[in-house]
Amino acid sequence: MCSLLCPYLSKHEITTDSPENDSAGINAFHGLPGPWTLQTTIATQVAGKLVKSTGDVSDIWNIDLKVPCFKGSCAQDWAAFVHEQNPLADPVAYMADPLLEHQLFGCDLWLEVNGVSVAGSTEPERPTVGAANFVAGTPTCNITIDDSFGEDTAITFNNIQEGIDAAETGQTVCVAEGNYNQFTVNKALTVRGLNDPEGGSAAIVKPSSSAVGALALVTASNVTITGIQFDGAGFTIADQASGIQISPVDASLSNVNITYNVIKNIATASGFAAKGIQWFTDTNSGFQLSNSNFKHNTISNISAVTKGGYGVQTVGAMSNVAIENNTISNTTGAWGAGVAVDTKNTTLTVMSGDSIAFNQIMTNVSDSISRFGVQIENSIAGSGIAVNQNNLETLLYGGGNTNFGTEGTLNAQNNWWGTIAPTLGVDVFEVPITNDVDFTPSEVVAFPQN
Repeated sequence: MCSLLCPYLSKHEITTDSPENDSAGINAFHGLPGPWTLQTTIATQVAGKLVKSTGDVSDIWNIDLKVPCFKGSCAQDWAAFVHEQNPLADPVAYMADPLLEHQLFGCDLWLEVNGVSVAGSTEPERPTVGAANFVAGTPTCNITIDDSFGEDTAITFNNIQEGIDAAETGQTVCVAEGNYNQFTVNKALTVRGLNDPEGGSAAIVKPSSSAVGALALVTASNVTITGIQFDGAGFTIADQASGIQISPVDASLSNVNITYNVIKNIATASGFAAKGIQWFTDTNSGFQLSNSNFKHNTISNISAVTKGGYGVQTVGAMSNVAIENNTISNTTGAWGAGVAVDTKNTTLTVMSGDSIAFNQIMTNVSDSISRFGVQIENSIAGSGIAVNQNNLETLLYGGGNTNFGTEGTLNAQNNWWGTIAPTLGVDVFEVPITNDVDFTPSEVVAFPQN
């Protein structure tokens, strides 16, 4: 432990803004060397205040060190030097023990921000979690799909796949109210529902048979799928099944955006896994997904029998992928998670700048045994992922392939865990125990939902 340096620091605000509303600061030689308690910190704290309405938007403070001397070797003017800073201080009390000479001194600086206000409220503003409502707007449609159309034209079709095939790179394919079958997007396109996917006039995609593995398959970069309902009701899929699957053919993918969709009732037969949204790449392919978003999707009733059931599952390397503001519920299986980050690679899979944030994962997702709110599996470099500001019940850092371990600390701060006092082994699991999750601080109340 470092010898204490705090009493020798002065703290003064030097900004010349006006009107000034900050405290006068504090000189060096305050508080005595030795045991330093919270009460000492409170007694010697200084405070500043910013008021945007008056133009006071920043302050500059100076923290200055008055170097201590050691008993027996202090300068003759030591007392005058101390009293110049604090006339009430005892100069002898601030002479350091000679045994501490040549040792390391230190001081923890505590910066606390509070009283942040927004218009009409005295409470700090908190983010909302879960999926927000789709806004239909008035998109520019290059191709329009409507199952009530008769014969196809150059720009109107009654089948989504035919419209995609006819579209040129970069165009928007709009889908009107109706019932449609599965489709594949193999070029840069936007596929957009024209109505709220949760309402009574949604564009609904259903499997044509129990052999359909994905209701939407994306194999290209620069693809957006938004505002569509994917509903597998009435089918038990005899294959690995997904509402939406993103999977490369011969290159890495980027800028894939899956937003504002409803994905529900994806069920598989024994021996197969079920996923709402999945990023998937084969073992050691070297491909990755980058600069992509899975946001504002409502995912529910994803069920497997003897394999995993997942709201969102990623299998493979990712960089700057945001899994945010999704509402995930009722995921069941022999194992699974609301959001799972996995890999099939036989070496440690590196992640960079990926986030799992602002999600609502609270209803019939976790059993704290084999199913969890969020799971970051072994063989994943967890230091490249942040799990922050979610409403969730449990998190597992581990499971899966244990041959390659993990790398780095997983940042899981500022989540609501369904309890004000989350604990290791009850809410957060590290398997093996050498995995490291930082889940402090945590929220004391749930985040408001969209």
